[in-house]
Amino acid sequence: MASDEIPKDFLTLRADKFQRNTFAMSGGTGRTMNIFGRVIRWDSHSEGDSERTEEQVRLFIQEIAPEKQPLWEEDPEKIGAVSRDKEGLFINSVVLPEAFAHFWTAPDAPRGTTHEIHVRYKGVSPRLTDDFVSVTELSFSQLIPVVRLA
Repeated sequence: MASDEIPKDFLTLRADKFQRNTFAMSGGTGRTMNIFGRVIRWDSHSEGDSERTEEQVRLFIQEIAPEKQPLWEEDPEKIGAVSRDKEGLFINSVVLPEAFAHFWTAPDAPRGTTHEIHVRYKGVSPRLTDDFVSVTELSFSQLIPVVRLA
């Protein structure tokens, strides 16, 4: 990694509970989600380590229309932020409709499905600061149990 390059590390959270929200107003409609869970793993390529944990986390995701301009001019790859509050980590993120659809339908998965979300961030690890840290990527995995017919 070049010395002026900002490291991009990630955390993995396991979702325990989903809350789907819709709203309507004069300007249109929208959807948001709260996903409650726990951080099960921190991976830091810049620090060269990995750590397992059970820290509480809430992920708030808002569906947004495609923009021609970056949402944050000072940080064009940013799609959200990680911060810390009295209850644990709070992740606030915006995603396009195609990605949001996967999160929205997650609660409809078969019983026993494990939902994991990988959050890539850049800069100082949220483990080490109370400041906001930029989120640059969310990826979503579902581990669905196989039902075998007798």
